Amino acid sequence: ACSAVAVFQEIAAGSPFNEITLVIEALCRALELYQERNLIALYDALSTLAEYAIHEFRVLAPVTLERVIMSIVKRWTLSANTDISFASLMSCTRNLVHALGTASSVFAPHMIPRCAAVAIQSMVEIKNDLRDDIALDRLVCSLDLVSSFVYVLRETMDTLLSVCGFDVVIFRSWMVNQLTVRLSVVSLVGELWRADLKTFGLRVHPCVIDIVEMLEANEFFKICAKNQCVHVTWNDVVEVCSSAIWSLGELSMYLVRRKHQNAATEGSLVSANELAGPLGYSIAQLLAQMDQDGTSPVTTCSVTQLEYLLGTLLPVVIPKLIVGINRPVRSGSVLAENAAVCICRLSILDPALFSTNLNVLVRGLCQALKGINEPDMRESGMEGLCFLIRANPDCLLGDLETRDSLFLAFAETAATCKGLSRRMETE
Repeated sequence: ACSAVAVFQEIAAGSPFNEITLVIEALCRALELYQERNLIALYDALSTLAEYAIHEFRVLAPVTLERVIMSIVKRWTLSANTDISFASLMSCTRNLVHALGTASSVFAPHMIPRCAAVAIQSMVEIKNDLRDDIALDRLVCSLDLVSSFVYVLRETMDTLLSVCGFDVVIFRSWMVNQLTVRLSVVSLVGELWRADLKTFGLRVHPCVIDIVEMLEANEFFKICAKNQCVHVTWNDVVEVCSSAIWSLGELSMYLVRRKHQNAATEGSLVSANELAGPLGYSIAQLLAQMDQDGTSPVTTCSVTQLEYLLGTLLPVVIPKLIVGINRPVRSGSVLAENAAVCICRLSILDPALFSTNLNVLVRGLCQALKGINEPDMRESGMEGLCFLIRANPDCLLGDLETRDSLFLAFAETAATCKGLSRRMETE
């Protein structure tokens, strides 16, 4: 019955679902009665319901909403971290967080510390047995659940994550040599910067070094460097690459927003000497220092220090982004789109980074931006493109045919970018 409900709702996604209250009542009642192995089917049904009936969830009657929240909180209280069904419970909760929106804030104080404990325990189990798929699933689900909380609750998560010491959880998770874990932790770091967490977003500064190192070592770029055929299928290697590029784009916008907010109080860019110590550590160096001293050297840097750190790493990043924008992957355009948005967002931070290459970038940028549906990415992408053109308009000048072709590419992109802010439409 649970599987049938899940399949039915997945197929009927987007259609009105007037019976949702009845189904939720039945599932919540079953959560009180079923044994552990059968709970997995219940969690899957409720998770699918939350994913595909998100609009109906957000207009639930208060009494039904409270029933859902209390049922999930009770299951968290009764479940042990090592239960077979616990990863499914976390995955179900993740979709509920997205479906309930800010109403899910009642979950966070209880679940975030629990996710930290689950992640640490899972990493110990993985270290003892690299083939422990159950522990691996629990680690990935705990990171993904925290990422969902950050996406929905945004700046309200700042203090809670700091109190839980989740930065250390992120750093230790980064060292687990599994692509699925790496994908989850990179996505979480990007969400931290996207949510504009004023304190915690600065505490994860060591991740910047490792994201850049990840791009430098990625197999996709090694193939490109050898001028081999880049018809790469959409696999974990390319997905990790795409996620890392997206995170750097979110970091750029994080720095732009924070610089505007702190313009009156921040000083000029720091010197290289001020980056000595923990701020210049990679994650591996940081953890080695922590294990040696028994203390955490993690510090909250300033916005200008983080900008300087990013600036020192950009000579490695820029060629990768240019490759990403000009050589899209055959079975998916997400990497090209993320590379285009990252270039544009970095250009808002510093237009000089790419303006000299604008004549070879503009067509690829325009083509990628036309396919983006996410409003924030589309807005910042167009804004960065405008920054680039203003910074070096002469770079677009050439023969009449070239000039008309570039203007047409930009005009088509602007026309397809619906829903821009009034400021960007004027721009």
